Amino acid sequence: MKLVFAGLLLGAVIVSQAEYARPEDPSADISHLIQQLRDPDLDRRRDAARELSKISPLPPEGINVMASLLEQPNQDYVIQNSAFNVLCNDGASAVSVATRLAHSTDKSRSQQGLALLECLAPRDKDVWPILIGIYKQNPAGNAIEKLAAAGRPVLPLMIEAITNGDPTMRSGSILTIYQIIGKTRTMSPEYDARHHFVPITPDDLAPAKAEFAAALHDPNPRARAAAAVALNYADPKDQRPLPILTDLVSERNVEFIGAAIQGLKDAGSLARPAVPALEHVLATDSDVVLKWQTASALAQIEGQGACAPLERAIVTNKDWRDGFVPTIVAIRPPCPRLIPTLIETFRDEREYASLSRTLMALADMGPAAVPALAASLKSRNLYVRQNAAETLAAMKPLPPDAVSALQYALQDRNSDVRNTAISALRTAGGEAQRDVEAAEKREQQAATEKPKLDNHTYTRKQIMAQIPPDDEYMYPQTLHYILPVTKDRAADAKLLLTVHSGKDRPDRLVIWKKVGPDSYQQEREMHTDDILLDDRYDRPFTFRAKYDYITGKGRSQKDGFFFDVPISGWRHEDDNIFVVEGDEAIPVNLDSPYGSPSGANDFRGGKLEFSENVYDKYDPTCCPTGGEITGTYKIVEDTTKTPPLWKIVVATTTSTPPTLHSSSNH
Repeated sequence: MKLVFAGLLLGAVIVSQAEYARPEDPSADISHLIQQLRDPDLDRRRDAARELSKISPLPPEGINVMASLLEQPNQDYVIQNSAFNVLCNDGASAVSVATRLAHSTDKSRSQQGLALLECLAPRDKDVWPILIGIYKQNPAGNAIEKLAAAGRPVLPLMIEAITNGDPTMRSGSILTIYQIIGKTRTMSPEYDARHHFVPITPDDLAPAKAEFAAALHDPNPRARAAAAVALNYADPKDQRPLPILTDLVSERNVEFIGAAIQGLKDAGSLARPAVPALEHVLATDSDVVLKWQTASALAQIEGQGACAPLERAIVTNKDWRDGFVPTIVAIRPPCPRLIPTLIETFRDEREYASLSRTLMALADMGPAAVPALAASLKSRNLYVRQNAAETLAAMKPLPPDAVSALQYALQDRNSDVRNTAISALRTAGGEAQRDVEAAEKREQQAATEKPKLDNHTYTRKQIMAQIPPDDEYMYPQTLHYILPVTKDRAADAKLLLTVHSGKDRPDRLVIWKKVGPDSYQQEREMHTDDILLDDRYDRPFTFRAKYDYITGKGRSQKDGFFFDVPISGWRHEDDNIFVVEGDEAIPVNLDSPYGSPSGANDFRGGKLEFSENVYDKYDPTCCPTGGEITGTYKIVEDTTKTPPLWKIVVATTTSTPPTLHSSSNH
């Protein structure tokens, strides 16, 4: 929105003068840094700009250099921000630069100048007539609204302009007051202090109530909307702006809908005619923050009458329901179906009390929620049982009935439910603690038992079949990939790979050995990470490649046959390489500092290549710009080790510097 435009544009890292440190030898240091700004190396130029931005006061030659940096087209964003911050904090001497930029015919430079004038406005009243003059020349540019950065000090000037009869100034002044209201409502005290913004109160606007009421009929729709917000802010009990606020919600006016919803909330029960429009936003809008704001407004306007739409929102908004929970919990008297509504959400996914407002809301209810939670421990739905145990365990202190319910959970078929109960009851004392000690012994005994090798034989149809849910996982796994590992015909393959995947559980990779006609046994079983469930096996593939064969007598080269089962996850890729020797698959260790997360390996077709992007000093995580390292691998079998060691190591590397384009247009 426009009320935070300047902060988003360039002023995100403005630092107060009190934070600057004067160097011991300013003149020599400043001269050196100015020279460094001409260095061909981008990082050195960035360092120089940042260091100059820390010096206060910066002498005129430094100010002039920073002004020239800001005015250069296609400037690097780090240098641009440093120059902007210097000029913003310098004050008076930056006004001429800001004015010159604001009058530029180039749109981006003009916006830059307006943003700088906005930054200067709270501390320099000389900026005010400049912004007003620019606005009068081009009202569509809304330059006057930049005065909102000053807050209360500019309010008398705006109120005077509303009454002077000039329709252009009246509209601009009302819209500026709207922006001040927005900043007052949304910005923190820390922001106010850092940016020298002075918030306003409803009493500050009381002298202009009649003018705001008259502006409800202004021919400019933006001015009408802003006047409705201003009048409502000055007096939430004034019913005259409510129809306009309701229309802004019904029409989903992007610029004003947030302020309109807040105004209707402040009006309380007087805003009941707006309930249908608000309920429509709650049920259908795609902006989740707007939905949360709407829920809060409905609760304020209707009280218990808002329970039903809020319950529907909580149940249907799986990914964002936590934002509704504080609102519905705060309704008094409580919503009759509050506890069952929150528990109904349990069936969607496993949650944790430390991350879930829903679970913590129930936990904070204490004994009142225990009967429903205890009943949920008997559900056939795994997630319901896991979340019920997690919620009971989060109650502090544990009510006696919660202790009994968690004792029951010690016998659950699912290890997660059992372990949650064990952790909660470990210091409960008495019979519960004795039950925990017995349960821990069972868990420890189960953990020490080695998984039994599956020696059964399976047909191809059986190994491709769906893997059903079990005590540990809610959903089944279905076949995702199948690969005959062979150099020749698929029918001749002695090894077969299958990858099964399913919702909310790790992928399962099995290497099968053919032991007879349509008869297979497990050679190896692997799984992706049980915690990082976004890790997935990618499509496996085979490749041929030469490898170094090392013996006690020397080194030679041989031809080998390999397969890779790649893993991809959030910002990383890995490889599972195996060498095929007869009917055996032997793991090959990948020993490389390169690749994920800023690069990748490529073994397809026997390429044995890698690439990795290089991060510059100031690069954000998303966007490395420091060039690239590429290279090749070699595969080695070292038979001097027992058993023989297979590994992949770096053979060659090449560094490619960043292009001029990526440096200058970061």
